[in-house]
Amino acid sequence: MEQDKFDLIVVGAGPAGAAAAMRAARAGLDVVLLERGSSPGGKNVMGGVMYGHALRDAIPDFDPRTAPLERTVAEQGYWLLTGEDALRVSYRSPRHAAPPENCFTVLRARFDPWFAGQAEEAGAMMLTGTTVTGLIRRNEDPRGQVIGVRTDRPDGDLLADAVIVASGVHALPELLAARPHGDLRPDQVALAVKEVVHLGEEEVGRRFALAPGQGAAYELLGTITRGLPGVGFLYTNRDTVSIGAGVVLADLAAAGLKPYELLDGVKEHPMLRPFLDGGDVVEYSAHLIPEAGHAGLPDLAGDGLLVAGDAAGLVNSLRREGSNLAITSGLLAADAVIHARETGDSSARGLAGYAESLGRSFVLQDLRRYRQAMPYLRAHPEFFGLYPELAAIAADSVFLATGEPRRQRARKLIAELRRRRSPLRALRDLWGLWRALNG
Repeated sequence: MEQDKFDLIVVGAGPAGAAAAMRAARAGLDVVLLERGSSPGGKNVMGGVMYGHALRDAIPDFDPRTAPLERTVAEQGYWLLTGEDALRVSYRSPRHAAPPENCFTVLRARFDPWFAGQAEEAGAMMLTGTTVTGLIRRNEDPRGQVIGVRTDRPDGDLLADAVIVASGVHALPELLAARPHGDLRPDQVALAVKEVVHLGEEEVGRRFALAPGQGAAYELLGTITRGLPGVGFLYTNRDTVSIGAGVVLADLAAAGLKPYELLDGVKEHPMLRPFLDGGDVVEYSAHLIPEAGHAGLPDLAGDGLLVAGDAAGLVNSLRREGSNLAITSGLLAADAVIHARETGDSSARGLAGYAESLGRSFVLQDLRRYRQAMPYLRAHPEFFGLYPELAAIAADSVFLATGEPRRQRARKLIAELRRRRSPLRALRDLWGLWRALNG
């Protein structure tokens, strides 16, 4: 296969890469999809929520019954956890579980091979066990147009009119266009650690009060992350549950915490143990998630080169969105390559429509809106310690009956809250958070 020439090379067969290969192949382009794992999904990890709108964009005739999905999410919510308590806010609606479904839980080892298989059915060639080690540029000029990739395959490198890099957060720096602040730093990535616990299909439904086929997805906030800015999660799969947590890598290291210690603390919380008791751990995994946000995005397009998904840092961790950003960016990257083929211009100018399309989409609009949120939360760890505790104190006072007059108890509650945080300081904190959440 030495010096084979394609219209498009896609590096990485995760959601972004598979979506790009699928869209381009359907348009008649000669596409090769490269995956370094022995199969797609073998090296991919995420909490486990896949969004319906992105799947329908990628597969216009998408039918959930034909895909290896775990459960259709009917209930989502936030649990604010302190040492022993939980303040739960959740929303359950049959509309979210009815067509067109809002989102699904997935296990990537099952989902990714199927999704990449849709690209193959569309006409893309997939090569697994293939590591891309660098880019080939015209005339070997370090600033020249990308015309292919170097691989570890014994039968040679591959050439193409364009390359889409969708190989995830671990994408080699030499595969990316210029990143404005260099490689990602430890304070720009989160480490998420996860276990999958087998309970049995009927038991999952019983413990979470779910109808057959329906699922739940909960985000866990508060002291569950040991006071570090981060979030935990609890998702239901068909016969298992996924539980885990993620915090910024630099914060985890500064606290001297090991990933398994963080996860053990989540699993041992008294409000979570009943959902896990008696289950068998069938999978343990950890993965980095890009957290640089809008300010840390690399150049999305160069001469002959586009970057999509986690490789481009397209993750909205505040809204638990990554897979839909990945798929959408892959589709838009493919659209840019299709247009470049029609015009005969795969230079940076010819591919500039990709960044323009992303800018008009929810992907970059949301990343811009929330660009200040994570820096603000990291600068105010009280939102992961003090304020959850104050919320628990207030809830306890509301729901606990002691025989004491409510007016008198209210005065004591206000005095306790004032002692822990002055009203003026609390208002400043909340005002700052509101501003950070609204750009």
